[in-house]
Amino acid sequence: MTVKEINYCKSIAYKTDEPTLEISVKSTSDNEVQHTIKSSKPLQPKELEELAGVDGVTSYIKQTWLKSHRNGEWTYSILVYNVAKDFYNFSQLQKKLSDILPEVKPVKLPKVVPTVKGLLALYVSDIHAGSLGNELTPFPTKYTKSILNKRLNTHFLKTKEYVKDNVYEECWLVNLGDSINSWQGHTTRQGHEVPSENNRTQFDIFVQSLSQYYENIFNSGIAKKYKVISILNDNHSGVDLSYMATKAVELYLMNKYPTVEFIHQEKFIDIYQYGKHRFAFTHGKDEKLMKYPMKAILDDKLDNWLFQYFNHNKCNPEDTFNHLIKGDIHIKNELHGKFGRYVNVPSVMGTSDYIAINYGYTKPGAIIEEYSKCDNNVITFPIWF
Repeated sequence: MTVKEINYCKSIAYKTDEPTLEISVKSTSDNEVQHTIKSSKPLQPKELEELAGVDGVTSYIKQTWLKSHRNGEWTYSILVYNVAKDFYNFSQLQKKLSDILPEVKPVKLPKVVPTVKGLLALYVSDIHAGSLGNELTPFPTKYTKSILNKRLNTHFLKTKEYVKDNVYEECWLVNLGDSINSWQGHTTRQGHEVPSENNRTQFDIFVQSLSQYYENIFNSGIAKKYKVISILNDNHSGVDLSYMATKAVELYLMNKYPTVEFIHQEKFIDIYQYGKHRFAFTHGKDEKLMKYPMKAILDDKLDNWLFQYFNHNKCNPEDTFNHLIKGDIHIKNELHGKFGRYVNVPSVMGTSDYIAINYGYTKPGAIIEEYSKCDNNVITFPIWF
């Protein structure tokens, strides 16, 4: 089914080869547009996306509902969210990906048989792609595309060295947020200027660097199943910019590695499960609401909040092994409370101006962790760059 024209001022009706359609469109805000579609047959999600004209990068369907179905007519309401106007459109993005990334050819991942090994989790956080480093503190640092690529490659090589000849049932590649340094030189909340490359250069650096890092892991044969989890709700790049960047990586890799699962987490915090382990992944500071970040040190107040959160999601610490894994503070530590285990993951970038002033110099790094389905003993292996 194709749509030849959408009139943004009034309803139009026409015949396609299949159903009779009537479409009306109205703007509900600067970023949201509501479509009403009447059809002489039920429509599938892909058909609704096509009719709404979303491209999955700069726009996507936020909500769809069937308003009515009577007398052989189906009426749908579709809320379309426009992520950004000053950015690549879908065709421009396809060309850009072909320019900055190698030619995509479908590949078969190495056939492996799971051993006694369970879950291998590779945590990276606070990549800040496109940052120019910091110069306002007693700890000046440089940060470039080549430095980022070198650090991600070190993470890959250290992972291979750690795994040796073992094979894992699953490998989760978790990016805990602040993927890109800024939008228009400011964090997503505005008012906080950070030294950065321009918008498109930051985007290009992230897409190229992360795509290569993921490909190295996928082709390594260390696991039978791979899952990429990207935390979008953070205080530097925010949900929309993070979505565009991580979605572009998925668009490049999904046809090449069709068995890999990609998850783009828009919630500030969300839970994932492996065996008896429950993981709550979060950046640690959200896009707009939190006045202060989740603390570097777990105190009674935060422990109680997390206990309530896990309990609300039916994750009783007596029945499950609960883990809160976060970034934001650019440090590594591990603490334990009544709710479970509290882990701060270091930053791939290392020290920023804000971090250096508030927490002192922090060494760049990442973490490898290993879990068994029914065992609460976690093996942690830090990597320092």
